[in-house]
Amino acid sequence: MSEIQNRAIQLFHLEADDVPVTTHEFREQMLQASLMLYHALGGTEVAAQDLLRKAAEHPKEDVARSVGEVMVSLAGVSYLHDMDMMQAAYNTLRLRFRQLAPSACAAE
Repeated sequence: MSEIQNRAIQLFHLEADDVPVTTHEFREQMLQASLMLYHALGGTEVAAQDLLRKAAEHPKEDVARSVGEVMVSLAGVSYLHDMDMMQAAYNTLRLRFRQLAPSACAAE
């Protein structure tokens, strides 16, 4: 795993009070983050509902392929907004670690 992936998993465990993180929790977190990004980009609720319906009509794909598709999409959004997507991830992780108890900041 990459450094950023390791740090994100560490953060998930710290935020969950050492309770194992489940597929269900990751699935919800991914959808919430995706919808927040969609909204930040100007997406509407009506269009999001339509996209959700269309996505549910497609057969499930391999998780690895889907992760790749998300990463490619994030790269495109980052390019359009003139930002480094990895730096954005590091900045978010740093902020979230600082929002936790002072003992968690040592993990930075």
